[in-house]
Amino acid sequence: CVADDPRMARVFLRRRERQLEGWSLTSYYDSYDFDEYISRLPAKEAEVCKGIASGYALSREPHGVCIKNEFGKVIVISESLRHFLFYMNAHFRGVREGLSAGDSDACFFIACRTMLLTETQDFDLDPRGELPDSVKFYCNKVVNDQLQFVIGHEYAHALLGHFGEMAHASSKPELLHMSQRRPGEKYFSPRQQQEFEADAGSILHADYSDEECSEILNAAVLFFLYLDVFYAISDYINPRFNPSGTHPEPIDRLWALRERVLSARTVDYEGLYTDGEVSDWVEEMQGLKKHL
Repeated sequence: CVADDPRMARVFLRRRERQLEGWSLTSYYDSYDFDEYISRLPAKEAEVCKGIASGYALSREPHGVCIKNEFGKVIVISESLRHFLFYMNAHFRGVREGLSAGDSDACFFIACRTMLLTETQDFDLDPRGELPDSVKFYCNKVVNDQLQFVIGHEYAHALLGHFGEMAHASSKPELLHMSQRRPGEKYFSPRQQQEFEADAGSILHADYSDEECSEILNAAVLFFLYLDVFYAISDYINPRFNPSGTHPEPIDRLWALRERVLSARTVDYEGLYTDGEVSDWVEEMQGLKKHL
């Protein structure tokens, strides 16, 4: 597969050049991030997750998926999701770190083109320029936290029994509802409710300290804000025929996640975003969407 595709072959040759000693295609995909998350789980849950094939894939589509087929359960996270998150973090952090408007905008457009599948997936060959060390350090730290949240979300589907149910949930006629922070109620399908459950399970299943919990929760807030902005762009370029999908809207997921996690455990850490700060983030994103 890699040898038959010229671009993929060049990408993996570059990866090998960077670490000639002991490098192999198989070891490159050792699932360290997945192992890190599993190490945070209680023994029983960890054993379940160890039985699920999981890892990253060099895929154009930036997403995480959990599937069940004749070979068993599989969890895959696309490498391009990391690039989307890195450049979105660089855009919003760069504004606060004094990055020039041109560079900050370039990061934003690279991230959006990655999600729109119009950015060439050759980041190993073309790193798109250099960012200040402080920005790169921040971006990599937050991306790692965001990927831990995504990995935990996919494992949560398995731990909550969604693998067997998800294929049938969308055909159920009843609708469930969840109270909103704003007046009124909003209704969600059973399958959408499973996404709320997996979001909360990603953090609550793991044995995080207060500081770690707040960092993952903060990173997840940014993750959903980025998705919300991207969906606005995507829907403008290519409007969805049926806007009611299998996943709730990102902002609904953001508030539901905070409510469920903070009601289930006490997070005594000053670095946790307050509701006021998150509301300011949401309002800032609304302004960006209107500008775009």
